[in-house]
Amino acid sequence: MEGTDEDDRAKENGRKKEDYGGDEGIECNEGDGEIEEDEVLKAIKKAHDLAKAVKSDDAEVPKHLWDIVVCRGPPSPEHAKALSTLRLFMMRIYRKRLWWEIRSYMQHNHGANWLDRMRNPTMNRNTAEEAKGMRDILWQASENEWFQCPIGSRLLFFCFPRRYHTQALRGVRIMFTDKGPSSRRQQPPLKPNAKQVLRNKVKKFLERRYVTPYQGRISSLIKYFAVPKGIIDGVVQDWRIVFHAGANKLNDVVWAPSFGLPTVNSLL
Repeated sequence: MEGTDEDDRAKENGRKKEDYGGDEGIECNEGDGEIEEDEVLKAIKKAHDLAKAVKSDDAEVPKHLWDIVVCRGPPSPEHAKALSTLRLFMMRIYRKRLWWEIRSYMQHNHGANWLDRMRNPTMNRNTAEEAKGMRDILWQASENEWFQCPIGSRLLFFCFPRRYHTQALRGVRIMFTDKGPSSRRQQPPLKPNAKQVLRNKVKKFLERRYVTPYQGRISSLIKYFAVPKGIIDGVVQDWRIVFHAGANKLNDVVWAPSFGLPTVNSLL
């Protein structure tokens, strides 16, 4: 008898149709139809590509696609709930191990009484910076989720090689080729709809601590505006903030290393 396409695919994978999926992974499928893993991965990539172009920043993560990969097919409501609980449990393990690593690092570098030293207002700058960095890491880890980081994230600087600790802690130093701009011209008046969009976006930056209040004199201001992020059937799906660092000539004086990408002439 001539086999079906599904039989042929199972044979190509070296498995029989009846034990397709085997005992690898979690068998969540209960006769609802099996889905090829590569097809699901393609669906995830398609959703990812679409998300980059048109998805709203506030859209939910398509968790069902990942559940399908784990279950090798559409999960039942019970299995979907179990996977959600498993993700919560694994996040608890991650936070606990993160605390262990931080405690071990601080004990090794600042002694067994490091917690008492952290409370000392006269501690040196490096110790204070590390203490603040550790607090931020633990705070964000306690609030973030398996798929999303609603309050942002920070580099685990203590996991980097020793010579990169300071750079990972403080951030990459910005290099200038000339004196920086001194333009303090204020933001042009915004339309009411644009003002609301920008207010929500900037609020998210502040909540994630991507932008923090500067203690000192501000030398220059950067203008910013909103542009559509993906349009479907004439409807704007979301907006993207553009910080116009060219308007105040900041881009002209910031130095950036060359990536050395090949050109047409270098390939000939």
